[in-house]
Amino acid sequence: MKPTTNRRKKNYIFSAFSRPPKFPMSIVIKNHTNKDILYVTYGGGRKKGGGTWSEDLANINPRTMVMISNYFSKKVFDKFEYAIEQTNKQRKGN
Repeated sequence: MKPTTNRRKKNYIFSAFSRPPKFPMSIVIKNHTNKDILYVTYGGGRKKGGGTWSEDLANINPRTMVMISNYFSKKVFDKFEYAIEQTNKQRKGN
């Protein structure tokens, strides 16, 4: 999967955002020069009492994957897993 070339979404590989009335959550995969990063934001971010963290896409914590699979629909999670698989293959050169 190639990153989008839109100026506003430069280097974004994948993104998903929850819809109200659920607890707000977003996941974004972004392509950087040396590695790909997964950004997770929940509860509206740190400014609104929530939180945020990032993980290297090559080494995602299994608990993060379980949390994302429980929160988002199967369709979104399948697209998310496919994006991870394709990005890691591309990074390794396979």
